[in-house]
Amino acid sequence: AHNRALGESLSGKAAAKAPSEAAAEWSSRVKELEGLLEKKEGQLTAEVKARLEVDQLAKETAFKLEAEAGRLRHQLSIETDRKEAAELRFRIAEPKRIVDAAPA
Repeated sequence: AHNRALGESLSGKAAAKAPSEAAAEWSSRVKELEGLLEKKEGQLTAEVKARLEVDQLAKETAFKLEAEAGRLRHQLSIETDRKEAAELRFRIAEPKRIVDAAPA
């Protein structure tokens, strides 16, 4: 609406001015709008690049976290196996200790 009002304002002024003067005003306005467009394009490009970098970092972090989780699951499995093996050795050895400790 603002641009339309400005355009109508320039059109009305242009009618009262010489054609070369009106053309110069329109040319000036077009250059101004092109500059604003270039600035906005630059901002959007920077924003897209930043989002892509964040997405890439998120993917890398997720990959590293999954690898660490896998390593920890493996370590837990090893620790659990060791604990279970120790418990089994104790259970196997317990009856022998009871027999060995019994009076003959």
